[in-house]
Amino acid sequence: MERDLTPYMQALITNIRVLLLQKPIVTRQLLYNRLGWDKRTKLRQAAIYCGFFFESGPWREALVRWGVDPRKDPEYRKYQTVSFQSYLKTGISKHSTAFDQHVIRLAKMSPEELETEHTFDGINVSQTGNLFQFCDITDPLIAKILATKDIRTTCAPTFQGWYHAGTWAKATVILKDKMNTIIGGEKPDDRIYQRILEWPELWDDKEMAAGYRAEIDNRQVHHEKRREHQVMHNVRWAAKNPRYAFEKMEALNEREGDTGEGEQEQEDVDVPEDMTEVPVSAEAVLNADIEAEHEDEEQDEGEGEEEDGEDELQGDEHYGDMYGSDEADDDDDDEHDDEDSPVMSVRAASEGPVPFGGYYRV
Repeated sequence: MERDLTPYMQALITNIRVLLLQKPIVTRQLLYNRLGWDKRTKLRQAAIYCGFFFESGPWREALVRWGVDPRKDPEYRKYQTVSFQSYLKTGISKHSTAFDQHVIRLAKMSPEELETEHTFDGINVSQTGNLFQFCDITDPLIAKILATKDIRTTCAPTFQGWYHAGTWAKATVILKDKMNTIIGGEKPDDRIYQRILEWPELWDDKEMAAGYRAEIDNRQVHHEKRREHQVMHNVRWAAKNPRYAFEKMEALNEREGDTGEGEQEQEDVDVPEDMTEVPVSAEAVLNADIEAEHEDEEQDEGEGEEEDGEDELQGDEHYGDMYGSDEADDDDDDEHDDEDSPVMSVRAASEGPVPFGGYYRV
């Protein structure tokens, strides 16, 4: 019971609830930045009294205040999350002494110093991880894309949420491309994104490809516009198959980092559509969750909680690798985390809406 907790834990719970009154959905980075990186484990334990985490979908890795269901109101689209690998490109492994030292440095920083570390302004890359909420992306170009009024009429159970696939692809690919550019020591050139801004929120991929096919076929023009064409490829691919697109972006960036060459070519290919990204109705989501619940009960009958927890961690790790979630394996950094850490499936919670659950489980 909450009243049986120590005064210290009760104070943390109060502080988290204050933040959730200001912003009903927050990332763990924001909690750490505001309340202290030295309190990471205790904050996770306190968070379960304040809200829940979706195990997948548009608000993955964010703490949602109890009583809030962001799938029912498109206004909550601004709190949707997107995450990429952090520390990898900056040379800091998440499972090393260097990472531990990095967290110690963060723990010594004041809230004022960490005030904007959960945001992306198009100029600086966060020191505290690359998990962002759309409302915290202040880069003017990306913010303009996300400000569109042309959105879905129902919330998709996939990463796109309230946004059309094209909108989500444009915003996330440009975000990732800009971060890679900044980490590489260069300044992003907004000119290479201008044509993408003119693309509709939904499109026919063949028509989009045909729009610049002549440039691709002209060797000289293609060489001059290589970076622009590369980003256009990535946006089209991300609209069809996010996994494929971001894996290709990571692979290309790693090759450029290893060779020191910036002229790697990325050919346009016919990307297979990821059918797990096809939007389904709310009724289908609910039915799928009910069916998944029954399957889990039958499969897990007689098995202990330890096996269930291991399965959840495997699922998070799998998707962390594909999308580069910087928090997917964060629990491994704290060996003595409490079993009630809020990095739980919302299914394990005693209240709150039915999760997207199952769509991204392995």
